[in-house]
Amino acid sequence: MTQRIPYRAIAQAIKQELRQVGDVLRCSIGLAPSRYLAKVASDMQKPDGLTVLLEAGLPQALFKLELRDLPGVGPRTEERLRQKGVQTVEQLCSYDRDGLRRLWGGVWGERMWHWLRGADFDMPASERKSLSRQHVLAPEHRSRAAAFPVVQKLLHSAAAELRRLDLWTGDLAVNVKFLG
Repeated sequence: MTQRIPYRAIAQAIKQELRQVGDVLRCSIGLAPSRYLAKVASDMQKPDGLTVLLEAGLPQALFKLELRDLPGVGPRTEERLRQKGVQTVEQLCSYDRDGLRRLWGGVWGERMWHWLRGADFDMPASERKSLSRQHVLAPEHRSRAAAFPVVQKLLHSAAAELRRLDLWTGDLAVNVKFLG
């Protein structure tokens, strides 16, 4: 028989300990099946909340959020989603995995599909099939001359991560996408 860990009680104890430090020190805690959703949950009741998201209630528990409440959805991504007809988190969650991948234009959409349903999408290094880095250049920096140092930095970052994970690569690809 597995022992149940009293996560809510532990979170409450943390909040109580902080109150002992000082009257103005507060924290919001999010409990969820994944780190991604724990971050979302901690932001749902600021400045002194405790939010629990259960896997059984996902993704419906997220429907009241704004698109920008999701980590990874900034102003530009939100605008791009709205241009594609996605106005709410509920609409975003209605896409299947392949649809979200197409909507996002890549693997990030598929990861988002998993994250919104409570999966932690960090694969062990032994199962890792790829490693990537990406960066969107501001419009005023979208030239070959401005992009080259960014590509170099991204390649160095990916190489450092491979070394950290003690992995080797058989392929290296650089993809540049021009919008417009």
